[in-house]
Amino acid sequence: MEALICTHARPRVVGELCIGGDWAQAHGDFGALRHIAQQLAGSVHEPVRGDLVKLADLCLCDLERAGALWDRLKASLRDPDRQWTADGGLVGVRD
Repeated sequence: MEALICTHARPRVVGELCIGGDWAQAHGDFGALRHIAQQLAGSVHEPVRGDLVKLADLCLCDLERAGALWDRLKASLRDPDRQWTADGGLVGVRD
């Protein structure tokens, strides 16, 4: 899977949102996870954007699938092979 994060998104912000998503999942706060997925979706391009929108929807109806999808998506967003532009935007995410 290949995706791009808009250059205005900073690696630290994405990382903080991922940490928040982990906290929300660990505490069973799928409302918070939904909000985080929506925030991240506003910063990434397809196909990851679509997956984050799907995650937000699953947080309302299928918590098990939402948790599994979050685990996969955060691994993509935290991929150590990702490349950052000079201004802090994410060039690519591999899955």
